[in-house]
Amino acid sequence: DAEVGRSVDFVIHSRPVSYPAEELAHELLSLDADVYALSCYLWNMRRVQAVVARLTAARPGVRILLGGPQVMHHIADYVAPGLDHVAVANGEGETIFAGYLRQLLRPEPDLGQVAGLSFWRGETLVTTAQPDRVRELDEIPSPFAAGVFDGHDYTFAVVETNREIGRAHV
Repeated sequence: DAEVGRSVDFVIHSRPVSYPAEELAHELLSLDADVYALSCYLWNMRRVQAVVARLTAARPGVRILLGGPQVMHHIADYVAPGLDHVAVANGEGETIFAGYLRQLLRPEPDLGQVAGLSFWRGETLVTTAQPDRVRELDEIPSPFAAGVFDGHDYTFAVVETNREIGRAHV
């Protein structure tokens, strides 16, 4: 996304699941980021919740976006009402995250304009319309082919095999 690319610097911060949540939160806080995006799976949800609690306690207004299969369409299970700065991506994170960042770059951001989000406005849960599905995977550049992970200590790649591109009707 050209607008996001010109305006945002990204840091990939990855630690093994055995890494202590308190140390992970400390490291993330030391990055002094405006936005933290965390991937949520069954195996790391306790850690993510602990990290979110520490980030929120240390920097109450910091923006946090949670994505992944564990939280998608389940914000009420993981984010308490009133945590207005924490949102959940309800779908393919690539497009939702870009829309989220584009909105935050506006002088007066309105997350209600970002398709595929759930978030709290005080005690009211807001869920926006679902974005269109990615139809051609080539629309999403490969971070491996683009060199995003070059120079990092990554020894594996996750391949998602359950995306449904279309249905045949007979």
